[in-house]
Amino acid sequence: EDVYSDNFKEETENGSESIFEVEFNDIEGTYRPWVYGCRNWYDAYPSRDLVNEFETIDDNGIKDDPRLGYCIYQTGDLCNNGNDTMIINNDTFWVDTEHQVVREVIYKYGWKKYQNYYRQDSEEMLSGMNMKVIRLADVLLMMAEVENELNNMTDAIGYLNQVRNRADVMMPNYGTSAMDGIYPVTNKEEIRRAIEHERKIELCNEQVRANDLMRWRRMEAFYEEAKPIFPSYTREQMVFNPEVHYLWPIPQAEIDLNDAISPSDQNYGY
Repeated sequence: EDVYSDNFKEETENGSESIFEVEFNDIEGTYRPWVYGCRNWYDAYPSRDLVNEFETIDDNGIKDDPRLGYCIYQTGDLCNNGNDTMIINNDTFWVDTEHQVVREVIYKYGWKKYQNYYRQDSEEMLSGMNMKVIRLADVLLMMAEVENELNNMTDAIGYLNQVRNRADVMMPNYGTSAMDGIYPVTNKEEIRRAIEHERKIELCNEQVRANDLMRWRRMEAFYEEAKPIFPSYTREQMVFNPEVHYLWPIPQAEIDLNDAISPSDQNYGY
């Protein structure tokens, strides 16, 4: 798409970048904008960690990544066809009501991607906005990962840069002096880090991050990295056992039906 945000609007569905998307309409719609919307239920919100992942002028001295503004609302952003200003309150947790001592502040932002606030002040309960399952940028980043693992580092960097060279994004390319200070790409491990960075920002709120972290065997580390940015009351629930949770159990029905599988083949912990 010539305009990044056209991937996530109802008026521009099934566009040139779409490979597979789930079709919705006002009768057979999705609750997602209502549930995620920062002016509605607000059950899901971007973390400060994600916001900080987007490159800014301070990172490389070149430009801010415009995808931040396309994906995420911050207080002061215009919405509703420019008629309203978005206000997002952070969550403050108190030690007790008697002393009103601030225990922690969770910095919250609003999703702009897959939301209708750009054209209206509130979401409808059902939205006809389609959801993309696969789009071209995702495939290009998959190819970057494949080529890097095959030691074709030049090709991997080329795929990464195709995503950054979108017409209205045009961020500095990997392998240039502008990026060498923050994401150098001189070896396979550095390129892996660049791929993780690019997938995290390009595909945020597109339901790929968890699968990426599992595939890279990074989920355990992510849990530890993420705990400080989550509310304290959720941290005790954030438990990940790498010996068990990287694999699903083999269904008992498959073990029963397949003579080549025995109960001893079951993945550890199930």
